Amino acid sequence: MAGMRAVLLFAIWVGAGVFSTDIRANGSVHGSVFAQGTSQGLEGATINLASGCVLGGGYCTYSVNATSATDGSFSFFEVPAGAYAISAYYYPIATGNYLSMSQALNVGDGPATTVTLYMKPGATVSGKVTRSSDNAPVENIGITLQVMSPILDNVAEATTDAAGNYRFSQIKAGDFRLFIAPTAGAPYQTQYYAGHPLTPPSQGPQAADVITLQNGQNLENVDVSLAAGGVIRGTLTDRYTNLPIANSAAITFYLYDPADANGYPWETLETPTDGLGHYELTGLTDSPVILGAFSYVPYYELSIYKCSPDPCADRTVSPVLHAPTGTIIENVNFTLFPGSVIKGAVTSVADGTSIPGATIHAISQLFGGSIVGSTTTDSNGRYTLVGMEPNLHVEVLNAVSGTQAFVSQDYSAHDCMYGVCAPLSSDFVAAPLYKVTTGINFALVPGRAIKGQIRSLGDGQGIQGYVTLFSANGVKGATVTSDAAGFYATSGLQAGNYYLEAYIVNDEGGDCRAYPNTPCASVTSITTQSSPVAVGTLHDRLGVNFFLVSDRLFKDGFEF
Repeated sequence: MAGMRAVLLFAIWVGAGVFSTDIRANGSVHGSVFAQGTSQGLEGATINLASGCVLGGGYCTYSVNATSATDGSFSFFEVPAGAYAISAYYYPIATGNYLSMSQALNVGDGPATTVTLYMKPGATVSGKVTRSSDNAPVENIGITLQVMSPILDNVAEATTDAAGNYRFSQIKAGDFRLFIAPTAGAPYQTQYYAGHPLTPPSQGPQAADVITLQNGQNLENVDVSLAAGGVIRGTLTDRYTNLPIANSAAITFYLYDPADANGYPWETLETPTDGLGHYELTGLTDSPVILGAFSYVPYYELSIYKCSPDPCADRTVSPVLHAPTGTIIENVNFTLFPGSVIKGAVTSVADGTSIPGATIHAISQLFGGSIVGSTTTDSNGRYTLVGMEPNLHVEVLNAVSGTQAFVSQDYSAHDCMYGVCAPLSSDFVAAPLYKVTTGINFALVPGRAIKGQIRSLGDGQGIQGYVTLFSANGVKGATVTSDAAGFYATSGLQAGNYYLEAYIVNDEGGDCRAYPNTPCASVTSITTQSSPVAVGTLHDRLGVNFFLVSDRLFKDGFEF
């Protein structure tokens, strides 16, 4: 038996998602939770006992929960002595209409600590949403309860059911207003209760009826009648391809106040497009608007209706659109530009021949070097990156022509080392928005690949895994993934010595070996404890194989 593994079992006291390593059995807490001003025990309340909490950080060094019994009683045992916060709440909200509460509690050694908690009843608000044309109930309408003081803020959100009903509970006493926002594509106007349509500017004061609530109050029949809005229709086309922007899940439209055309939009609406790029905006209020459109996925920059060239410098030149209730405006057509477009070609530096099938990545510096666009070169070695942000890095990798592998490269002419690129050190590609940037070309030098297979030590069959490359001086380079049969190939490499590690991941943790067969866990220096793999200039290095333990083997309870 090659080795034996002993397992030490130990117990820790686990609380509600957070545990304490202090398990001294110093005291206990017993108590009851009642409705405020009564001796009515509250069943099903969550009682939390916590200490060492980080304010706003969501972390406590000690936290444990209990649930109150039918008579409201609860207990905690083996509680270390110290200062605590004890809280009571109902969650989900539907389980009890009482406001959350918390108070300080000191727990001592020996005798039990007793505590009585009182929860104030919350207010409820409920009603029904119907359409004004025939009083039919309207499902799936979003309603937001907003508190008026000390600052305007959203308190809770609800959605109407199939019967048009909504309900808020566990609401603390105060002054509120209701904001009713129909879902995208619904034909109803956005409004404040009761019947006050959203008016520009949305950042300014809005007409709204105030709802005043007291603790324990049950306010019913706060009903809403939805008025139909105006309609704007049109077609969206891609300015780069001249094709319809078809079957987009959501195009975003900004509505600007003509009185503040160059300010912020006062309302935002979303709508999909059909297979011909047609869109329809519904539920427009009676206010005139200047209209802009853009999209996140697929990515299109903001365009203002009939304001060109982009970006629109002065929205006051855009026509004012007015679609009050019952009005339909047709043929409000947009051409949207897909951010920026980058074009180029990939060739061999040796003879200028094109390299098809190479991978092109666009890298964003704003997002820490993340890939924001990817494509491959066509049969003529050309590529196009569409829908890009400005100021990017571009790289080419996985370039192979016939049997010739090429060294990956950052733009412009920065050859990548050890199979991995450093894109943020490459030259910037400015790629201004609304423009096509051409000539971002790559001329690649030939390299040679390391190829081999990852196999199971047990039966010699190929298994899927990963191979990591290291330079001659131990600098970590690229990691490549093998196929399902275990075969792998690096990208084109410069001539020299390299070191490799292969690993797999499985239910038992996996296995890792430095070439040719040194367990990774025992390697302190890859350059002295594994064998180098030499790469020349004439041929790929073949047959660099690994044999890994595909599954742990156990006998009599021990690994061997």
